[in-house]
Amino acid sequence: MMPTDATIIVVEDEPGTRITLCSILREDTGYKVIGLERGADALEMIRKSSFDVIITDIRLPDVSGLEVLELAKEKNPDVAVIMMTGYASVETAVDAVNQGAYAYFVKPVSPDELKTTIANALKQQRLSLENKRLVENLQRSNRLSLEANAELRKEITERKRMEESLCESRERLQLIFESVTDGITVTDLNDVITEANDRILEMHGSHSKDEILGRSALEFIAPQDHERAMLNMQKTLEEGSVRSIEYTLVRTDGSEFPGELSASVLKDTFGNPVGFIAITRDITERKQMERELQERSEQLDAQNEELRSLAKELVAQQQELIEKTMEVERANQLKSEFLAHMSHELRTPLNVIIGFSELMLDKVPGKTNKEQRQCLNDILGSSRHLLNLINGVLDLSKIESGKTELRLTNIALTEVIESLRSTMMPILAPRKQSLEIEVEEGFPLVSADRAKVRQVLLNLLSNSTRFTPDGGKLKIEAVREDNWCQVSVSDNGSGIKKKNQERIFEPFCQLDSPLTKEKVGTGLGLTIARQIVEKHGGQIWVESEYGRGSRFTFTLPLATTA
Repeated sequence: MMPTDATIIVVEDEPGTRITLCSILREDTGYKVIGLERGADALEMIRKSSFDVIITDIRLPDVSGLEVLELAKEKNPDVAVIMMTGYASVETAVDAVNQGAYAYFVKPVSPDELKTTIANALKQQRLSLENKRLVENLQRSNRLSLEANAELRKEITERKRMEESLCESRERLQLIFESVTDGITVTDLNDVITEANDRILEMHGSHSKDEILGRSALEFIAPQDHERAMLNMQKTLEEGSVRSIEYTLVRTDGSEFPGELSASVLKDTFGNPVGFIAITRDITERKQMERELQERSEQLDAQNEELRSLAKELVAQQQELIEKTMEVERANQLKSEFLAHMSHELRTPLNVIIGFSELMLDKVPGKTNKEQRQCLNDILGSSRHLLNLINGVLDLSKIESGKTELRLTNIALTEVIESLRSTMMPILAPRKQSLEIEVEEGFPLVSADRAKVRQVLLNLLSNSTRFTPDGGKLKIEAVREDNWCQVSVSDNGSGIKKKNQERIFEPFCQLDSPLTKEKVGTGLGLTIARQIVEKHGGQIWVESEYGRGSRFTFTLPLATTA
């Protein structure tokens, strides 16, 4: 690279100084010079291109010249960065040099000194580049030399390794030959045994190889298999090998045993057959296992036949069960429809009875005496109880028949709970019972049917007040558990015995109240509450210690956020 090929950036916010420096460097030296006013423009150009020399003022209006220096060195460690300033200080000079500045000038800058510094910087860059090339060439030569030496050592090592491996292979082959669990024999083309391992001696009951070597292999095969053995030997010559041929073999004492042979042709270096190698396996145990398996298979076939017969019976029973289940479901459906119909039919006359009873108690038709009012109160109380029971039956039948649909909306549970305070006050106040409400601050919205949730809470509160003595305490709590809310209604009343805690959710289950010694309620409130909660996908349960109060808890899903 000739000096005139160099590209220089001059970053100077003072126009006169910038134009002067650019002109001097262009006209006197022929450098390609780019003048920039803003440091940000310089940073952008440095990111995109490579430059030989960068001359920058330290104090630029938008960025520091030290930032330009840092980025330039990061992009090209060999670039020569010359710093200029009109406010010289030792600290500034030290910072610039420490960060890799090639030179540091205090304005005004001497043109000759600047040109000399640039020429020296470019010369140093050229020398550095040539030095790198020489070092790379030397390293490449050294690497090639080392690779050649390593290849030579590798070749020598490989040759030694092959010789050692060949020796080890012979020893290993002999070790394998003697240690395999199968018998091995080597014969010539005339079927005379030339080599045998210890295992083949054990199979045939021989004590030394001398009893086998030099004898025909056919001597150790039962006479009835000789013809087949000869045919297989010819087949081995033609095809190169045979696999897993079963024969009856003979021991030296004349006893027979089942064996399995596999054989291959042995060839010399020219590919000509010179003999056979045979692998013999004693299959006495396998044959015994095959007989046992056959017997077991026959037993299993008999058992399978019996199971198939049982399966047919089960299928018939299952079909009968399905039909009976359908009949039960139909009966339940008819029962629910009947209950719903009867409930509607009974509500009308009951409402009339309740209405006229209230009118007579209010003395609208005329005055009544004390005994008459007592009778009217009994009629009114019994009618209302019966109406509640009918309404409960109607609600339950709707839920069981699937006619109740939830109107799911995102509701503020806090508002629903707070609204119960005024609803329950007429019931709580006469008995001096208190109701405490505790809901987490900022409680999220709940995805539920507002009316149904209110019905569940009213059922639980009604139960609590009936089983809580005068002056007792009731409490509603709501907390968040992951993606669910957990609502609890608790009291310090009489509690529920352990044996009753499961069945209280069953329809028409009524417990004796220790306060009145009578069964209270319709026995449907908790059943309906559970049906509503489960229809929302939640759960409901009770925790109670007899004599110390109860705590009913249910869960509802939180509203999903978009």
